[in-house]
Amino acid sequence: MSTRKQVIKYIISGSAAVMINFVVLYLVTELLGIWYMTSVIIAFVFSFFTSFVLQKLWTFNNKDFSTIHIQTAKLFTITLVSLGINMIGIYLLVSKFDVWYIFAQALILGLIAAGNFFTYKHLVFV
Repeated sequence: MSTRKQVIKYIISGSAAVMINFVVLYLVTELLGIWYMTSVIIAFVFSFFTSFVLQKLWTFNNKDFSTIHIQTAKLFTITLVSLGINMIGIYLLVSKFDVWYIFAQALILGLIAAGNFFTYKHLVFV
């Protein structure tokens, strides 16, 4: 499959995971009244599983389940690093620059997604 086609699928899959992230973030923060930083973690977990399934099976067409535990561990490690970047970024934007937490999340997730495509392609779903 061409890289161009994978990028398009990555964007679509990532967009689905981001939508899950935003919906969970909003619902947990606004409806359950949980602090936005805790909500970010909860939303990230939901979007992680959405992203993993879509990226593995659809974007990178990786149907090999014999190494799924290794792929999951690699992706989880990358995701933890991304979560750290996300947490620091959203905290700084919200608390230091008074940016709305939903907009801050959009900015940070966009930056993280751009970097993660190549990591997923060349390290996780090889």
